[in-house]
Amino acid sequence: MFAEGLPLPVKVTASMPPLMYGAMLFFATGTPRVWLGIIPAAFVLLFVLISYLDYPLAYVWPAFAGVFLLTTCILATMWDIPDTSPVPFTRTGAELWVGALIGFLYLMWGVGAARRAVLAL
Repeated sequence: MFAEGLPLPVKVTASMPPLMYGAMLFFATGTPRVWLGIIPAAFVLLFVLISYLDYPLAYVWPAFAGVFLLTTCILATMWDIPDTSPVPFTRTGAELWVGALIGFLYLMWGVGAARRAVLAL
């Protein structure tokens, strides 16, 4: 149906849940200042890697959502989340690791789509 993959609006819509959950984790931990250095650094490293490999940004979009979710879930395991926080929903660390796995799968989706796009050129 889509010879060149999913259209960008579909990728953006599919990437919203990990971005929203990552944002909830970010605000639930009281937004440590360390996060304000680590998350942008991860995005810059991802952007540099994507630019170096000449991957089209439209195909790599899910990777940005995956990196954000992956870093917020891993960082949330390092800092205590208050008991009054609504996130994580199950109040267990397993939920954060499942979120990190989902973030990794989004990262692989973006990289795989970009590799297919480069090979098709």
